Amino acid sequence: MRKGVFKKRQGVVTKWKLRGGRLLGLLITTGAIGFIAASAYGFLVKDVSLDFIRPYGRYYIFQLSNETPVDQRVSSFKVIPPGPQSFIFRITRDIYGELDINGSATLPGGNISWIPAVEFHELDGKELQARSAHKFRMPPLSSRDYMQPVAAILEVQYDVLPTNVILAGLDKILRAIGLRNSSTKTRYLVVDNYWHETRSESLGEAIRIACRDNDSLRSDLCGRDKAE
Repeated sequence: MRKGVFKKRQGVVTKWKLRGGRLLGLLITTGAIGFIAASAYGFLVKDVSLDFIRPYGRYYIFQLSNETPVDQRVSSFKVIPPGPQSFIFRITRDIYGELDINGSATLPGGNISWIPAVEFHELDGKELQARSAHKFRMPPLSSRDYMQPVAAILEVQYDVLPTNVILAGLDKILRAIGLRNSSTKTRYLVVDNYWHETRSESLGEAIRIACRDNDSLRSDLCGRDKAE
């Protein structure tokens, strides 16, 4: 009785081996293994990139490019001011403020405003097709329509994962062992509504380097840096 059961189980295992061999042969014949290998390789060596395109009024046009051969989903996307810093803004039109007896000026609505861009989360959950690009509009850097940023430092941080469950699991494993970054963070110097990548920690240092490397920036901004 036991011998018969053993033979039966052995026959089942042999049958599965035959089916597995046929499936492997089919994958090799159709080139599916090559496609899977190429997709995995492309997924490992490429990534989703972010590029500034141009200003659009008070807004900014950016582009997320999925250069991998697999679909990706944006887990999170956010704009972060990197710690306390000074911002330089200019007033784009005449406004009426209040001046007290001590000489302090108060702008309409108060002297404190917020940065709408830091509240931008519309890309969270966005799916990016393989080898595709998605343009989007970033909110302005000031809630006041009469204030335009002359110079500021901001960071953009985003995290993406493959929509494929297996590749997403592989991505998480690679992150856990330190072979892939958990997120991508890029620091920008914003000058006259144009975003330039920078590694500088301070606004003054970022302006100095930008003026040194790019003579097309505002002459008064670079002149201010030299005067300081």
